[in-house]
Amino acid sequence: MILLFYRSFAIPSNLLTGVCAGLIVRQGAALLFPAILLKLATLGIVWFAMRESGNRTLCYFTNRGLSPLTLWTVAIAIDLTFFAVCVTIATLINLS
Repeated sequence: MILLFYRSFAIPSNLLTGVCAGLIVRQGAALLFPAILLKLATLGIVWFAMRESGNRTLCYFTNRGLSPLTLWTVAIAIDLTFFAVCVTIATLINLS
C-alpha cells in the first residue's frame, strides 16, 4: 500500500536521481554533495506540493489506517535508499 503512495511521486523523483547519477559519472565525485542537497531540496518541494494539492491522496491512505507520518517516512526511506544505491554505482563507475 505504501508503494502505491510512493508511486504518486516516483517518476519525477527517480528522474532526478538519474540526472544526479549521470552528472556524478560525467563530472566526478566533486558533485556528490551538491547532488545530495539537490535531492533533499527536491524531496522537500515534493512533500510541500503533495501536502498542498494531494489532500485526497492522503485522505485515501488515512482512511485505510496509515498515518501521513508513516507514509512519508517509508516513502522517503525508499527514495533515499534508491538514490544512495544509484549514486554509489555512479561514483564507482567514475573511479574506475
